[in-house]
Amino acid sequence: MIQSLMNEVANTGHQLLSQELRVYGLNPSDWTLIQEDQKRYRIQSNSDRGFSFLGYAREKAHALCWDHIELFSL
Repeated sequence: MIQSLMNEVANTGHQLLSQELRVYGLNPSDWTLIQEDQKRYRIQSNSDRGFSFLGYAREKAHALCWDHIELFSL
């Protein structure tokens, strides 16, 4: 039960980060988030797997948000 609760919290954070891609001019439905470590995510294009960003998350008011995003590969 505890693991299920932890997974639900992680999924909610993941969804918030995905929606926050709009702040950077990215359509969330065009991108997949792949968690690299606790607060680093690869943001991979759904149409071109070779095009991706690295996003660094931080906690703000008990929720994850993007600290910054940088180009990873073209």
